[in-house]
Amino acid sequence: MLWFPIAASVWVLPLLLYVFSVVSPYSILVNIIAAPLLWILSIGGMVSALAGLIFPPAGSVLAQLLDYPAKGLIAIAQYFSQLPGNSVAVGQVSVFQLIALYSLICWVWIGGRRKKEEGRRKKEEGRRKKEEGRNKKGKSRVISLPSFSSAWILPLALVAGISIIVLPAWHVQSSLFQVTLLATSGEPVLVIQDRGKVTLINSGDENTVRFTVLPFLQQQGVNSVNFAIATHGDLGLSAGWGKLLERLPIKTFYDKNAPKQIHRGSNQEFMTAVQSRQGVYIPLETNSTVDLGSTRLQFVNAEIPVVELLVGNRTWLLVGEMTPEAQKKLAATGSLKPAQVLWWSGKTLTAELLGAVGPQVAIASADEIDPETAAQLRQTKTQIFWTGRDGALQWTPAGGFKTTLESEENQTSFL
Repeated sequence: MLWFPIAASVWVLPLLLYVFSVVSPYSILVNIIAAPLLWILSIGGMVSALAGLIFPPAGSVLAQLLDYPAKGLIAIAQYFSQLPGNSVAVGQVSVFQLIALYSLICWVWIGGRRKKEEGRRKKEEGRRKKEEGRNKKGKSRVISLPSFSSAWILPLALVAGISIIVLPAWHVQSSLFQVTLLATSGEPVLVIQDRGKVTLINSGDENTVRFTVLPFLQQQGVNSVNFAIATHGDLGLSAGWGKLLERLPIKTFYDKNAPKQIHRGSNQEFMTAVQSRQGVYIPLETNSTVDLGSTRLQFVNAEIPVVELLVGNRTWLLVGEMTPEAQKKLAATGSLKPAQVLWWSGKTLTAELLGAVGPQVAIASADEIDPETAAQLRQTKTQIFWTGRDGALQWTPAGGFKTTLESEENQTSFL
């Protein structure tokens, strides 16, 4: 009976990797434990349905008895889902990898059947020779796979299967430098993948984390965040950090140390949450500079916020929401430096601020942008993107900016 859940888990594993880009180390064990309960629920459901057709009260009583195995099944699923390492992201699996994995499974299955048939033939031959009184030296040989014995088939297939998934993912992660601006209409969220190191700027609310951030990181094979930076500390925009910490550890958390922090709890609560996952919590002030490998971040103004990012040879400027008067005042101070990429909320931007920044590309994390601001940007021949129209954006040093479809990010979600 134990072989059925094991066989089912192994057979569907490549397809699960291809569709969801994650694997659960506990899946086979959970299936073995849950198999008796599933058998009881399946058979019991059919029996209660049949009894209900004949005598409805009897069907109702039998259905109520199934409540206990159903609760047990739910408890098992909840317990294993809360264990550390309950899911491991492997990145996007290609069709060729899917075919290779199923070829390995078929090879193991054919090799096992051939070995079993070989053993049966040898046994029959031995019995026949014994009956005929022949000498064992005259025993004919059965042709079999000359390369490996059955004892080596499964270990070799296991190593080959892991290599098919791990090696391509490792190669991609070790060489990839990519900036992705996720399709959000609230708090702007940016992911920087720098040759194996991952930086996440902002998280958004819980729904943004659940349906946008985590699915993207899962698809990219990310199992931990090296640097997390919260530029928005108020109005509940950063409520998703707690949901993110439940799934992924954050090695270093840089928090905006601004006085207006509401709906998010105290810094001590966040510090405890980060440190419980073996992370480091660091508060940031205005003019604080953070070295993120190939990327450098500086808080020009922590209160608004205004954040300057030096990504490769390009300067990105993240500008938070502020009134036109505050924009003019900020531009007059001279603290705004020219930037190739301006990243803002889609609300009104004054001519003074745009003149101080002089962007080549303007990106709005919004469903729509202010028409007057869009007209000013077009007059200066600035390339305009906004997530409501273009979906997520990705930038690479060689390919520049390209748009991606929202559906690619939301193929799966962590519920």
